[in-house]
Parts: sequence; C-alpha cells; structure tokens
Amino acid sequence: MPFEHGGFAGPTESRSGGSGGIAGRFEGQVAVVTGGGSGIGQATVRALVAGGAAVVVADIDAGAVRATVDELAETSPTLAGPTTGAPGWSEPTTGAFGSSEPTTGAFGPSEAAGSGAGGGAAAGGGARALGVVVDVTDPVSVDELIVAAVEAFGRIDVAVNAAGVSGAYANTADQDVDEWRRVIDVNLTSVFLCVRAEVRQMLAQGPPGGAIVNVSSAAGSMGVPGLSHYSASKHGVIGLTKSVALECSRSGIRVNAVLPGTVRTPMLVRFAGGDEAVTKMGRGTPLGRVAESVEIADAIAWLCSDHASYVTGAAIPVDGGALAT
Repeated sequence: MPFEHGGFAGPTESRSGGSGGIAGRFEGQVAVVTGGGSGIGQATVRALVAGGAAVVVADIDAGAVRATVDELAETSPTLAGPTTGAPGWSEPTTGAFGSSEPTTGAFGPSEAAGSGAGGGAAAGGGARALGVVVDVTDPVSVDELIVAAVEAFGRIDVAVNAAGVSGAYANTADQDVDEWRRVIDVNLTSVFLCVRAEVRQMLAQGPPGGAIVNVSSAAGSMGVPGLSHYSASKHGVIGLTKSVALECSRSGIRVNAVLPGTVRTPMLVRFAGGDEAVTKMGRGTPLGRVAESVEIADAIAWLCSDHASYVTGAAIPVDGGALAT
C-alpha cells in the first residue's frame, strides 16, 4: 500500500490550502515548492499564498503549473499585480528549466519575472506567484529553478520539496532495476539536488537563513511489501533531512520532514482500484479515514513558519496514527 503525496484531492477538500489561522504568517517571504502543480505540493502552495508569501510553483507538468498559477491569480487578486492581467508564458532564451521541449519555461504575472532583487513579495506588499517547469532529477534544471526564483523575488526563505512517484508494485525479487533507479532518482536524489541548491542560496543571501521541508512518507519508517523501492527512497529522505539539519543548525536554516500516511489522491485511487477502495484503506487507520492533501499542507506550513522556530531535524508523521500502531 503506497503512502503517497501526489495527486489533487479536488473540490471535496474542506479547506482551500490550509488557510485557517495562517494569514500574514509568511508576509514578505519567498517560497519555492516542487511538485507544486498537484497534491500536497499544490495544497502547500495555497497555504503559503494564504499566509502572504510569494510562491514559485515548480513541477515537471507544464499544464499543472499553468493551471495552478491561473487559479492563484483568480482567487488572490494581488497575485496578478495592479497593472497585469492573466498569467502568460515567458519562454527562457537559453532553453532553461530542464529540457529543450517547447513546453518548458517560466510563466506567471509579468511583473514577477522582472522584479529583480528585492522585488516581488517584499516590495509589492502582497503575494505573487511564478510558475516554473522543472525536472527535479536534473541538477542543471534544479539550479536554474533557484536562479529563476531569485531573479523574480530576490531571495528564498522557504522551500518545500514535494515532487515524487509511487513506483510500480512488485516484490523485490521481481523488481526491475530500471524501475528501482527511477523511483530512487525521483524520490531521493531529487531531494538531495533541491536541498543542495536551496541551502546554497539560503547561505549566500543576507541575512542567511530559511526553512526547508521535505515530503517523506510513513513508508519511510516502516517496510512496505511490494514497494521496497518507494520505502527505501523515503527512508533516505529522512536520513538526508536529519543530516542536513545538523549541518545547517548554526546557520539559521531549519530542515524538517513530514511523513504523510494514506492521502486520497488520483495516484492512490488508481493504485487501489477506485475511490471506494481508498475509503476502505482509510478505515484501517486509527483515525478511521484517509487524509486530504490540505491536512498535510497544514503541517508543512507550520514547520515553515516561525511557530516552529525551535524545530529542526524532525521527521513528523501526519498519518492518522498509522505509525503508532
């Protein structure tokens, strides 16, 4: 059974982006969210925007990034700025952001791309959003994501690494080595690449500091038969998180992980064979139900905020009590 973080829970979510009690908490801050076009990443984008942050929505799916930025512009008028309309493409001149495909590039409110250092959220007094298509398994693409964020908004205060895949179900004896490498690459190596680039930027800017949250999984603290590659990758995220947290502990950079349990997403619905099957899976948790993406985003937003100023190196389950059993 995958403990997943992908997919969009849809309009059935009771809260849009975990905005309750978060207003103003991220005012003047800049956040980068990978996997921001769907699922927990998208819910986290909404939560950070609700808190007043300027947000870079990063995902490999250009359509999902565009849809998320469009939604933010419609629901939060300050995102578009006082003189701009709907977000539109702004193609990089060097084929940046991960590939030479024509769908790659950055897009969002036009004033964001031209704001420069010190612009964006801090200067504009309101939330702004920029969409970037990125391949998190490509170090060049990741580095260019960070460059795009800094060029648009001047700095990075918050980073959430939520991109990932569940992988194909197979016992380890039958697992294809290419599938193993794909899952490790997307779920673990990508987090290393993103954290490396994020920490470098947070150390270089003045004053140094920031908050990073990596999305692991409850499967990172248990064995999952048939998904050994997924479980191993999520165990690795926890070890990486704790190690980087210690490395950065005197630099003002906090690094934590969340461990989601069973979250209702299209990915899990496909894996389980339908929405009703997902509902049944949730009945097996101590809380008796599955989670919605916004519930994980609420925990991520707390870890990114000053309310968690004394929390670093933590791996926090948000799993309905699954790991307590």
